[in-house]
Amino acid sequence: MFTKATIFALLSVFLVIFIGCGDSSTGRDDDSDDPNTGGSPDSAFFVDYVHVDTSGYVVIQTSPLNSTSTQEPYLTWEEVIGEPFIDVNENGEYDPGIDEFIMCVCEDNMDLNHNGHYDGPDDPWDPSIPWDDIDGNGTLRQDESWEKNYNLGAPYFDLNGNGIWDGSTSFRWVMADCNIFESSESSLKWLYSVVDSAFYYDSDSGFHYAPPTSNGFCQVCSTSAEIWGSFEITAEGLFYYFRSDKRFHLADAGIIYEDTGRVSVTELFWDEYHTTCFREISVGQSLTVDGVIIDDLLKIRCDQIESDLSMINSYHEGAYWEFYFSQQIGLFAVHLKPYRDDPERWYYFEPREGSLPIQFAK
Repeated sequence: MFTKATIFALLSVFLVIFIGCGDSSTGRDDDSDDPNTGGSPDSAFFVDYVHVDTSGYVVIQTSPLNSTSTQEPYLTWEEVIGEPFIDVNENGEYDPGIDEFIMCVCEDNMDLNHNGHYDGPDDPWDPSIPWDDIDGNGTLRQDESWEKNYNLGAPYFDLNGNGIWDGSTSFRWVMADCNIFESSESSLKWLYSVVDSAFYYDSDSGFHYAPPTSNGFCQVCSTSAEIWGSFEITAEGLFYYFRSDKRFHLADAGIIYEDTGRVSVTELFWDEYHTTCFREISVGQSLTVDGVIIDDLLKIRCDQIESDLSMINSYHEGAYWEFYFSQQIGLFAVHLKPYRDDPERWYYFEPREGSLPIQFAK
């Protein structure tokens, strides 16, 4: 994690100052036109809107064109403990011929289903075999399909913090980390990586549940919702890589002015082809999210890609990228349609304290 002092020193070398890790300092000019914002109505300070915070995880709420509401994730699995035995070699597993398994008509009987042999966690289960009854309902829960129903008492993640499990949320959402994957004296690159196994649960019986999406435990964590691309800060300002070989210059360091016009799309591998996009920078924008109006946003839109290479024009016909930044959290929302045949998608970013994975709570 980059501290405030480290980031300040790094970018001071560029003669550019920007915020890092939630720093609330501004570096504004005293002679700015607007006494409330420190800048003219048609401009904004780079340091106020571009934040790089790796101190916690990020909830990315997504809203595809055909999205439906989703449930808060919960644990859908309970482990079978198996019949008791005397673990002679203390390896935690039943070893025939070494460990002791008592079968008798007496108080010491370990053959709970009276079938004449030991039944372990991986054997066919019947109700006489002990299991990790987490929700306390007396029924083994092992839901391997997507058709699940929440059981009262099952551990879950309380997304909205209201103290109850919610069967419907306003957005489809994923858990992510803000990862700085490359840094130097001249640049800082980061992306938002979706974490497949964002949750875990340690039961009172000593079982550790680390539910991966591939087993269907986590109902709403999907890598298909991962925000596309990565970001870079240099002495020139902020860039967005919509492909590994192509990037937009989103905003200049220092003061960002409202502006419209064509800008070059950097072609890192095909520099012989001239590619441009139409960039529009707007200050003081608003968005309505879940019925709440969010004001004072910096909006940057890139669209209308034109290239000497006809293939590029074909791929990105009708494509656009919109980025919204707030002074409170930095990157606030992304609205994009990166390729001609892609649906439009919205992504809303909400930084959270703590790290991943997160323990489910009852």
